[in-house]
Amino acid sequence: MISVLVPLVEPIYISDWQPIQAQSVSPIIIPHPLGERPAKVDVQVKVQENGNDIIFPASGSAQRDDDAYSVYGGVVYLYNEHHVKIFVPVRDENTDKGVLIYSGGSSFTGPFSVNTLSGDVRIKVWGLCDLPPANFSSPGDSSILTSEYKTITHGLGRYPDLVVVQLLLSNGYISEAGGVTFSSERDAVQSVCGTVFAFNDQDIRLWTMDDFVACARDGWGAEEPAGSSGTLYIQAWVLDACQKQFSHSFVMNKDDLNAILPITDTVSFDTIYSLNSSLVSVQAKVLDGTNAGFLFHSGGSAMLDNQLDPYGAILYGYTETEVYLWKPDTSNTNGFLVYVGGKWGGGQNNQQVTTAEVTVKVSSLDGTPCSGTNKCSSTWTSLTSTCTPTDCPVPIDIPNAYKLYDGLTNGSVTLYSCMSGYAESSDDVKIYCVEGVWTTTALFCKVVCDPPPVIANAEVMVENNKAQYHCNPGYFQKDNTTSTIVCNTGNAWSITDFECIQRCPPPPVIAFADVMVHNNIALYSCQNGHRPISGSSLINCSKSNWQATTFSCYASSCGEAPTIQNADVLVHDDVAMYACRYGYAATAADNNISCVSGTWLHTTFKCLNASTKTGNFVLTQTLEEWIQRKKEELLVDKKTTNSYTRTLISVYDPRPTAIAIGGSGVALLIGAMCILIIPDLINLCRFIYSKIRKLSKSK
Repeated sequence: MISVLVPLVEPIYISDWQPIQAQSVSPIIIPHPLGERPAKVDVQVKVQENGNDIIFPASGSAQRDDDAYSVYGGVVYLYNEHHVKIFVPVRDENTDKGVLIYSGGSSFTGPFSVNTLSGDVRIKVWGLCDLPPANFSSPGDSSILTSEYKTITHGLGRYPDLVVVQLLLSNGYISEAGGVTFSSERDAVQSVCGTVFAFNDQDIRLWTMDDFVACARDGWGAEEPAGSSGTLYIQAWVLDACQKQFSHSFVMNKDDLNAILPITDTVSFDTIYSLNSSLVSVQAKVLDGTNAGFLFHSGGSAMLDNQLDPYGAILYGYTETEVYLWKPDTSNTNGFLVYVGGKWGGGQNNQQVTTAEVTVKVSSLDGTPCSGTNKCSSTWTSLTSTCTPTDCPVPIDIPNAYKLYDGLTNGSVTLYSCMSGYAESSDDVKIYCVEGVWTTTALFCKVVCDPPPVIANAEVMVENNKAQYHCNPGYFQKDNTTSTIVCNTGNAWSITDFECIQRCPPPPVIAFADVMVHNNIALYSCQNGHRPISGSSLINCSKSNWQATTFSCYASSCGEAPTIQNADVLVHDDVAMYACRYGYAATAADNNISCVSGTWLHTTFKCLNASTKTGNFVLTQTLEEWIQRKKEELLVDKKTTNSYTRTLISVYDPRPTAIAIGGSGVALLIGAMCILIIPDLINLCRFIYSKIRKLSKSK
């Protein structure tokens, strides 16, 4: 039986095509986004033959290494919760004849020969939530060792449309079991690994080789993964009738002995099927013997060791419109459509057949364990999925707004509308239920107010119930008034004293006077050489008319004050006051002159350079030098002070404390001298006395 499973919807993840080549980098790693171990992985290898892109499936284990000097091909994959590792033939110690895809040379016959070193590869990954609920599952209930045969009962009472057998290895990676064999036993140098399975309407049978249950070692890259045992995770699906798109069955005979059975190496589909969404598996149904009625999966590339060892396989590749088939060549008596024997399964339930029923099926594989808007979450270790309601709570209220919602399930919508007298602050009036949570909105309902009061000669801008006044050109805002008002909830604007005052024309010109204008107030001042006669120097403007004034300026009787070099002059009434500029010093203290009878009085006041001139009023030094000299004049030499003189001589101090201290010192000094001198005086007297006696006796 040949089955082609084509989902109506794409799996959760399809990677891009990546170049791949045998005798090059191995493994290559393609990540996937599931975050948990997938329920099913399909690795597609695309090569070009006769101008067409043909896809061949990869295998879950290698069944030979590079020790035999013969051509072999294949792509092997293992996967975990993060990525898929893809291995290709790479010379380790011996042959470099390993290729990417190999149709078996003279060992197989088919529509054309394939022996290609390079191509492209991609992965398709399904999680438990991307598939319909499995009709049978065995989540790690048993394990399998090398050279073991095992039967698992699914009990469905009919053939499943899809069966996936996963082996969890000790390194955390998963290998998927297949249905083809290319050797009957390992020899002294060859590594033969793998797990083969078949199923019928009640049971699933498994056979393992005596080397490893899965591997990619000795000629498949430097990592050389291998597992001597594996924990079994098995799932089986029965699809609905509406999901079965195409079916075609025929009997294949390896030896072409029956003329009524035409040779079939190509099966055409009834329509074009997308390669992005197709899961292709080739199955052959055994018609008699110990495994009668059991279906075996087929493979995508020949991993032959030598042509003398028994092997059993149907190879296949496919395009969007047809499937190509290769079977063992009639000239090879050791080649079969299905073979399990030798060391496979420890020699139990052996089978080798040359005739099998082949069925081509195209089925959809879409679906999810959850219905409606429920959210699916899965746990691979138990092969279970959980459906969580994604209903949202009742949506929140927005003050002064109505709300209308069409439900609380995932995807529901709530619409807000402001009540009468209020307006929406934005167009963000909808929220959506997404997996049990409503999206958010910043919408609020603002009071709709009447137009703000009209203020003469002013314009107003209104935004969010706030009004801002601005005076028209030719007017200005009155001092200490407020230009902003707000609309209260009672639809009433706050009170403002804002007022716009018309700007007046230029004030009247007054001869020999300057004028300064601010906010319709003019201030006059007489120019140099002139003085005010009468009237106020300050006038106001009201209603575009300036207040009348008698202010006027007349020329001083003496005219401008005399100019003194390096001096500034300030004239007030008929008096001129001079001040020397920086760096210059006055030669006289009197810096004022008066205007008398129309003539300025004579003055000897001058400003001379302070660094070159001397005099009582001339600064002859810099400011710093003058300050330093004054400090030196104010300083007193301490050697001229009385306190310093007393340190050099003794002087009488009449204070009682000084007399007491001095007397005590004298007494101590006399006592010390007596203690030291009196013994010596006594000894001297004794000596003199003894001398006198001696002299008297001698007489």
